[in-house]
Amino acid sequence: MLVSTSPSRTSRAAQTEHPLRDAQIRTILRRRLACAKRLDPTAVIIEEFALRRRRVRFDLALISNILHGYEIKSDLDSLVRLPRQVAVYNDIFDRATLVVGERYAKRAVRSVPRWWEILVATTRASGTELHRLRKGVANPKRSARALAELLWADDALRLIETRRGTRRYRYEPRVVLWKLVSETYTLEEIASAVRHMLKARREIGSGVRYS
Repeated sequence: MLVSTSPSRTSRAAQTEHPLRDAQIRTILRRRLACAKRLDPTAVIIEEFALRRRRVRFDLALISNILHGYEIKSDLDSLVRLPRQVAVYNDIFDRATLVVGERYAKRAVRSVPRWWEILVATTRASGTELHRLRKGVANPKRSARALAELLWADDALRLIETRRGTRRYRYEPRVVLWKLVSETYTLEEIASAVRHMLKARREIGSGVRYS
């Protein structure tokens, strides 16, 4: 269970001597998402998926009735890329969580918007644990176009042909298809289509990395 807590003197010492690595944080976060997934058998967990035409990759995402993205910053990571990553997450995810080691616990609050959840990974005698530093809320603003860009070309084309009743766009490039989808469907319709597509791709195999 996640609880709000201040890092102890022992855990701060452990951070100095044994900084938490990405793999350690990812392991405990996977376990947490696996517990959430058991509550929704249709949910899927995806790792290292490219966003906005490969400009950014998210670390993990839980796809259920919403899109929830998780960004990991271990004690050995840098925050240089975080502003760009945050901007993309803001466009796409219903909810977002920053997961940091203790090194960045204080800076995390200033590094992401107020609607983001923040989890801090700490080292205890019992192992690595996650503690909630800040509770998250729903994203107040997403981008229909950014969500449309998560669609494969064939999925985007299918949506356009279904709504517009024409096959004239069959040979258009992806950027045109994404634009048409964002102009033809509502934000929630696009988000629903993206969730459905990501879940369906697991069944047919797509190169997407699922946990």
